[in-house]
Amino acid sequence: MFFHLSFVMKTFAFRCFFVAFLIALSSLSAFTQSSFGGYPAHIKWSQINTPIVRVIFPDSLEDKAQRVANIIHYMNNENVGLLGEKRQKVDIILRNRDVISNGYAQIAPFKTEFFMQAPQKTFEESALDWTDQLAIHEYRHINQFLNARRGIGNLIYYLFGDYGWGALIGLTMPAWFLEGDATIAETALTTGGRGRVPSFSVEQRAQQEAGVNYSYMKAMNGSFLDFVPNHYNTGYYILSEMRLSADHKDFNEINRRASSFRGIFYPFRRAVKKVTGTKIKQHYYNGVARMKSEIPEKENVSEAITSLKPNNVVQFKNPIQDQGDIFFSYADRRKIRGLYRYVENGDHELIVNQGVVLDTYFDKHGKYFVWDEIQRDMRRGNQNFANLILYDSEEKTKRIIGRNQAYRSPSFSNDGLNLIFVNGYLGTESGIAMYNIKSNAVLQIIKSSDRQYLYPIQSADGRSIYTVVKKGHQYALAQVSLQGAFTLLTEWDDVVFGPLKLSEGHLIFQANVGSTDQIYAYELKTGLLKQISDDNIGMYNPSNYEEGKIIAERPHSQGFLLHKIETSIADWPTVSMVRKDNVPFYLQTSHLEPVDILTDVPSEQFSVTKYPRNWKFFRSHSWLLIGDGSEYSATLFSDNILNQVNIEPSYTYNANVKGSFINLNVNYGRYFPIYQLGYNFALPRIVFTNDQSRSFAVSQHSLSPGMIIPLNFTSGTYLRGLRYQTSISQTWTHVEEIGTDQFLNQQGITWNNAMSFTTNRLRALQNLFPRWGYNAVARHRYRFNDNHRALNLSNSFFVPGLLRNHGLRLGADYAQQNEPDETRIGLLDRFSYAPGFFSEQYDWALGLNATYAMPLAYPDWGFADFIYFKRITTKPFYHYNHLRFENETTEFQSIGLDLLSDVVFINNIFSEIEVGIRLSYLVGPLPEGRTSRWFFDFVYDIPAF
Repeated sequence: MFFHLSFVMKTFAFRCFFVAFLIALSSLSAFTQSSFGGYPAHIKWSQINTPIVRVIFPDSLEDKAQRVANIIHYMNNENVGLLGEKRQKVDIILRNRDVISNGYAQIAPFKTEFFMQAPQKTFEESALDWTDQLAIHEYRHINQFLNARRGIGNLIYYLFGDYGWGALIGLTMPAWFLEGDATIAETALTTGGRGRVPSFSVEQRAQQEAGVNYSYMKAMNGSFLDFVPNHYNTGYYILSEMRLSADHKDFNEINRRASSFRGIFYPFRRAVKKVTGTKIKQHYYNGVARMKSEIPEKENVSEAITSLKPNNVVQFKNPIQDQGDIFFSYADRRKIRGLYRYVENGDHELIVNQGVVLDTYFDKHGKYFVWDEIQRDMRRGNQNFANLILYDSEEKTKRIIGRNQAYRSPSFSNDGLNLIFVNGYLGTESGIAMYNIKSNAVLQIIKSSDRQYLYPIQSADGRSIYTVVKKGHQYALAQVSLQGAFTLLTEWDDVVFGPLKLSEGHLIFQANVGSTDQIYAYELKTGLLKQISDDNIGMYNPSNYEEGKIIAERPHSQGFLLHKIETSIADWPTVSMVRKDNVPFYLQTSHLEPVDILTDVPSEQFSVTKYPRNWKFFRSHSWLLIGDGSEYSATLFSDNILNQVNIEPSYTYNANVKGSFINLNVNYGRYFPIYQLGYNFALPRIVFTNDQSRSFAVSQHSLSPGMIIPLNFTSGTYLRGLRYQTSISQTWTHVEEIGTDQFLNQQGITWNNAMSFTTNRLRALQNLFPRWGYNAVARHRYRFNDNHRALNLSNSFFVPGLLRNHGLRLGADYAQQNEPDETRIGLLDRFSYAPGFFSEQYDWALGLNATYAMPLAYPDWGFADFIYFKRITTKPFYHYNHLRFENETTEFQSIGLDLLSDVVFINNIFSEIEVGIRLSYLVGPLPEGRTSRWFFDFVYDIPAF
């Protein structure tokens, strides 16, 4: 959404404050991933409620809730893995109806939420139980937030509540510190954690091998053109580098000094320099150098068969060989993900574009392809499912299998008549099932509450299934008969396996047996493990073995390429399956913590009680005072823990009219519609006639019940949504002439309706507009007491531009009203005027506009660690308005352009916004009071809003 602040705003200080406040809230929203009213009404919630933590969970997750409570109690009681001395009880919600594997800690209101569906791509996570990893990582965030409230930080909290607290975090703790520190916690306190997994640092090592050395600011803020490791990776190795020479308690001191604003400007940077004696930038460069020095010198025998692209990041993934052809998944920063057939000249053949996927894994049999995609719940934003997509490449048709399920990692049976897949049971269990393509019958083969199954494939004889299986923090290869008999093929170990392929009596896969991920083969007849690749960086997701070669992914400085390994089965050496401890890319700091806290965590059974869903119906967490010289307001924000009740009372004083206004807005989202109630009271105020001869006391109050129905119809490559909102507003106005006994009471009832629809094609990172899309908004209002009607229609069409990242938006707007009151006061004008023109009287109005968006440059440059410019774009536009009022016609036209830049402030990626200027030239007659044809605006777009 674009905000426009005209330069006629009253004070520059207010503009700066308003933008800064929105940026702060944008930073805060990065920690928020819960949809309002996102949980179904039928879920029965229970709780473990102790002085340290309240764990709120559906009944099916009680065992996991007990584990979470035990870990957090142990960390508090033993004072391990905690940053600073401050403690405060926190609410933790366990979410089980979501295939997205994630977690977040939130400040406003203060809580954390765990998405309990364990990831399928475990080789990118760690050899750590998912529940354990979430508990340690997210509770470390809670600890970070709590210990930022000190000194000036406490003052900010008392002034603004949780919103002020969140803004403080954005100013004093960069994203790389928050996530890097939490990743260190999960790694240093356990035998797992992402820091011990080679895939966590593989892209950084590939860049170091290629001699890529980014500036500190680029490493912190990212790039549209180049691959830059994310803030998890970067933060982990910067902080690990610090810990090699400084006791981990120094992080407490860094946090304390930064949150106390020891040095108003760049408090975190100053704190690091004061505590460690070294600047942050030097820690970054030291970490880069250390990582580069530990890359082994090896002669790599694989050959790249795909190539990098200039000014782009390529992702060639999951190759499959089929009778001489190579098929793979591909995406880059200009193209959305799809399945392709390899062509030697590089002009690879697109087979089909994919929708929103969590994993690039897919399978092929004959003309059919299968993969899994996310299915959004139509109403509940906290429910996400996974469907299987069966694609016929000859008929060009898709078939969706398993709506409202958690079906993952599908593969074909040998005859192609069945699909074998993981059933995630929406976070409660894990199992393997088989789906018959013709009969639609589903056979549940095996399921477990303490084992997780990954990437199942059928055996050569069709009588069993091979799978990766995880239990706790250990993995193994296993065989499962179609009757459900379970047999281990390898011993339980910390070795993390990738997807399986079956070729000539061998299971082929990637694994981190050593210090890097390599390609291995497990010989089914002998039970021997054989090594196929020995790359100095690592190899991933191998294809099946065909015609003396295997195709696999290999990381490079600008993404992943496909490499060919020409090899013979007879040449594969036998190696040990045991995981090696000496992982050079894990910067060892185990001398600072216990070896593994999870072995000492007790199994206490805490008391479980019913969670009252309406507990603390009103739960205030933030308050905001704002003023611009003419209007002052105070707002109190309240949200309950399950995010089903939102209450916002506020008070406003307007100095221009010398009036006070009290407002209350309530939203209730437990049921299918979101119910709303608004109350507004304008306190009595004195108004005068123009000649000052008479005065009146005027008061007004209104009550507005309503509802919202937000629907999500996202499917395939299009994001689709429909939103309907309706309300009835009853207004009572009392006017009493002062000094007389004359008074007037008026009532008015207004019915407001609004409906919006959007269908936009998925965008790649560099795309400015969707290549295809349509957005529409319709608003209608009717006032019963005088039959006033108003209609607004807004339409936007998106079509491709001349180049891949260009886009054209065509707009058409229409407005109509029959306001009988010639003063036309009291109802909001929602017509979109041409830039430079303002509200006019009309009976009906028509607007046409066109905007062309194109990138101009990608500077990847900043200064003073304050502002960083990632991309500069321009959007030339033309707007035309035709208005008719009482048989008179008025036309407005303006042409111009927006000059915008994507910028990041203070090296905090959560503060990224698009900001710039709008220059408009007014064509035709000028509106009354305007003497110049040139009009300037300040425009900005904050993604969170």
